[in-house]
Amino acid sequence: MPRLLRMVLIGSLVPGELEGSFALLFFFSEGTPVAAVSAEVYRLISSPTLPAIPLLTACGYVLAESGASSRLRDLNEGAASASSMARKRSARSGWP
Repeated sequence: MPRLLRMVLIGSLVPGELEGSFALLFFFSEGTPVAAVSAEVYRLISSPTLPAIPLLTACGYVLAESGASSRLRDLNEGAASASSMARKRSARSGWP
């Protein structure tokens, strides 16, 4: 019986180690060398999108909870009505 299977059946692996073991198993099934696994993990970790995902998620949550969308809508409606009133005033006064 393979060692990994024995360890899984006995329960001596914690979940993180189990996931890592499965990742190595899938890499080996594709014929990928061991050195490529660490290189791929480094490429994923050093990617600039990795820290951006939780940062943008947190910003979206803060904006949603603060009601920023309704304030932006009100600001836009106010600007649109002010612009239309200014156009009406300039049309009455004869300004182009």
